[in-house]
Amino acid sequence: MGYSSEGPSIPGMDDEKPDLMAYTHFDGSQAPTPYPDMVTSAACPVAAGRISALRTRVPPGTLSPEDLRTTLEDTARNPVGEGWDQKYGNRTIDPIASGQALGVIP
Repeated sequence: MGYSSEGPSIPGMDDEKPDLMAYTHFDGSQAPTPYPDMVTSAACPVAAGRISALRTRVPPGTLSPEDLRTTLEDTARNPVGEGWDQKYGNRTIDPIASGQALGVIP
């Protein structure tokens, strides 16, 4: 988004923030107002839901958080080219590509 996604990171985390991103401006529920869902308060649950959906398909104890993160980064879509970008991070989470890489989506 450019206004809430840019670092700095917190101690003990990667310096390059943002890392992965999720969509943030969309019609959504429009509850309790008729306005669209937007900003990080919309993107965070979208990202969490995508990751949770993948986690429910992977047998417990077979995928470390680090390996999941690597898979998410390796399969994400990059809107601006290759590598990390200060505004867009390492790309947009692609749950279908991630699920296929993990072997839980055909």
